Amino acid sequence: MKKTFCCIYSIFAVLVFVFSISFFSYSIFTEYKTGYERTRRRFEHLTNTTKTISNETNSNLLNSRLVKAVGNENDFSYLSFEKNEKLIFSVNPENSQSQSKLIKSFEEKFISADNQFILKANLYIIRPSVIYYYARISFLIVLFITIVTLILILVIKNPKTESVNNPDEKPNSDPLSFTTQESETSEEIIDEKKENIDEISEEQDDTDKTSSNLHEEETNSKVNLPNEYVKPLEILHDDSYDANPAGLFSPLTGFGWESYLLTRLNSELNRAIACEFDLSLFIFKFPDISRTDDKINTICDYLLSHFQFKDLLFEYKEDCLVAIKISTSIDEAIEIADTIYKSITDFMKESRCYIGISSRTIRMINGERLLNEAENALKIAQEDVSTPIVAFRADAEKFRRFEESK
Repeated sequence: MKKTFCCIYSIFAVLVFVFSISFFSYSIFTEYKTGYERTRRRFEHLTNTTKTISNETNSNLLNSRLVKAVGNENDFSYLSFEKNEKLIFSVNPENSQSQSKLIKSFEEKFISADNQFILKANLYIIRPSVIYYYARISFLIVLFITIVTLILILVIKNPKTESVNNPDEKPNSDPLSFTTQESETSEEIIDEKKENIDEISEEQDDTDKTSSNLHEEETNSKVNLPNEYVKPLEILHDDSYDANPAGLFSPLTGFGWESYLLTRLNSELNRAIACEFDLSLFIFKFPDISRTDDKINTICDYLLSHFQFKDLLFEYKEDCLVAIKISTSIDEAIEIADTIYKSITDFMKESRCYIGISSRTIRMINGERLLNEAENALKIAQEDVSTPIVAFRADAEKFRRFEESK
């Protein structure tokens, strides 16, 4: 059995190592395959935003809006924004001359309010943060199976385990050592066995007699069982309890009811915290469309095809829809929201759409706080016409220091 177990476990360990390498390779290949399209859309979105805010005369306010428009600076190897050939904003200026096959360069020139602006950007086709993320997952898988293998080796090679597995082998037996004991003759052994058998038979007879007497006493005596006190269990039905006959999903949108939102969100947050992966929350607001409008069915069908899981989509308030996205960082959520916004506004040209986003970002928070952050981001999106998509970005390091200081 030990050899069979070792053989099966060896095959399992090899398959885990192969899976880890394949997972890392496939993830990097997917990132590279979509890198050109992703960088192009990223630069186009950045260009449109900078054109909108380029008329700002206050330099401090302009810089703050540029920082907000850039978002995650880890996507850029180099970024510069010039006004009349004067540099007013840059990211990683030391990499301005760096060239690589994994970096795509962009440049956009435009004139606004008699001022000439030049936007230059070098974007990573394969982002270092993504490489680090998938490499860490693969490393943890390999580390786990390696530790389990070492533990099994120590357990199998333990001499105590070998002695337990071989009970016939005497402990501390040395083939070169001899013991001197007086051997009993076969006749003495036979006599002792006969005596033991006689003693056992006598004890058995006494036991049988005692048990028969007890049985007779129990038969002659009448035993009264408390049957009159034993009643069947009665299950009371509370007519005031509402079993929610409407079901789990709304008939208008096909999404979950708002009353189930926080329960499911807290459950998914607990799972994300336990497994140490990220989670993002989206709030979509359509102030011009009612729940009974035919357009809402088209929107819901599109969101369902994009998020795939019906039990992670919910109605919210009178004109909002909420979506939960598992294993999604805040930067990935922004890209998803950008794609959804463009698709929805294409067939809803006369209607408005606002999106508020928040993410767990390795924080240990509850659903109420995450939902409140997404609502605040949604309010900012409604106030600023130029940015219909706003994401709440939490500083994980400051949050960790804040929790440690408690």
